[in-house]
Amino acid sequence: MARQLALWAAILLAIALIAAAVAPTQRLETAPVFPAPGTSAAPVARAVQGALPASAPLVADIGSIVRLRVGAENADHVVVDGLGVRAPIGPGTTGIVEFVADSPGSWPVRLDPSGTRIGTVEVQG
Repeated sequence: MARQLALWAAILLAIALIAAAVAPTQRLETAPVFPAPGTSAAPVARAVQGALPASAPLVADIGSIVRLRVGAENADHVVVDGLGVRAPIGPGTTGIVEFVADSPGSWPVRLDPSGTRIGTVEVQG
C-alpha cells in the first residue's frame, strides 16, 4: 500500500509539473509612459491692463488676458457686450474685471442697469 501511495504521489507531481510548464505565463499590463510636456508646449497669454472710464479703446490681441479697473459711484455690473462678460462692482470702489479676449471685434463696455458706456475693448486677431 505504501508503494501505491508513493506511485500516486509521483504521478500527481508529474502532472503538476507538466501543467505548470504548459500553462501560459501571466503578463502584467502596464500603462504607456509619455514624456512630460515641455515649457514651450503652450504659448504664454499676454496680459493687457486698462482703467475705465476711458475715452480711448483698450486694444488686446485674441487670446490675451484683459484686466479692467473700473470705478463706479453706484453698485453696478460691468458688461462687455458681445464677449459674455458681466461682473459686479461695489459703490464708490474700484473693481477689477478679468477675462480672456476670445472673439475679435470692437466691444463696448457699459455699466448695468444704468446703461452708461464707459469704454471699448478692441480685440485684434
